[in-house]
Amino acid sequence: MYPILAAFGAQGMHTLEIVGQIVYFVLVFAAVVALTVVSTKWIAGTRYRRASAGNLQIVESIAVGQQAYLQLVRVGSKYIVIGVSRGNVSFVCEVEESEVTLPEIKMPGESVVLDKFERYLNAYRDQKSSKDQSGAGTDTKEQ
Repeated sequence: MYPILAAFGAQGMHTLEIVGQIVYFVLVFAAVVALTVVSTKWIAGTRYRRASAGNLQIVESIAVGQQAYLQLVRVGSKYIVIGVSRGNVSFVCEVEESEVTLPEIKMPGESVVLDKFERYLNAYRDQKSSKDQSGAGTDTKEQ
């Protein structure tokens, strides 16, 4: 019988033991979730390093349909556009290096959501500090 379930049927278990078991199970669950997150980021980092190493690199990709993509690929010093679909890869065109604007490269784990949140937080702080400065000379309490 599981220890946590035994608490409901056994008269001899104390409340402290039950709470201890619950805390133990929560900690084990948190550890499993943390290991999952860390291993996922590690696998994503390995794929990123493998995809951008050497003379071949996928610079940018955009979906143009369901399971169909256009990809800008750097091959040595040349840039080409390829079309990728479920069972087919097609050459589309070659692009001059001067026409390519490289996107800002983010490492795995960096998030666009965190960037937006940081901008929002900074705007909130600026707004709050401007309110504090403008309200410093006036008394806003009503009596």
